[in-house]
Amino acid sequence: ILVHAQHCTIFGGGGDWERIQQRMEAVKLKLTTCYAYERRQHKPRLANLQGGIGVLKVGGTSDVAIAEKKDRVIDALNCVRSAIDQGILPGAGFALFYASMFMKMDEDGGGDMYDNNNEERRIAMDIMRKALRVPARMIIDN
Repeated sequence: ILVHAQHCTIFGGGGDWERIQQRMEAVKLKLTTCYAYERRQHKPRLANLQGGIGVLKVGGTSDVAIAEKKDRVIDALNCVRSAIDQGILPGAGFALFYASMFMKMDEDGGGDMYDNNNEERRIAMDIMRKALRVPARMIIDN
């Protein structure tokens, strides 16, 4: 147990795991039905119940260096939070590459939502498919 003037931290607390999971579900339910102010209080509570606690200590040689590192850490944390909240897509152009694979047209003219008999549409889809693959190919070539 670590006690400070403003907070208390208990390491390795041994509680009933089923009750902890029930409490986590209750907090998650509150997160979906509460206002923004209450949500800011419930998110750390849920993180603590899940064991998602981390302490980052940022240092530097001057106040300017510390402020810059702190800003970078805050940006990184916001990116991670956003990825957790909204999901993660493959980066570096691969999401576009994967999307191009779904534009494949059937040779027999059936089973696709596009009209294969229209030559202009086929050419446009070929151009679009090639354009979607360019970012991933550029990264691979480098």
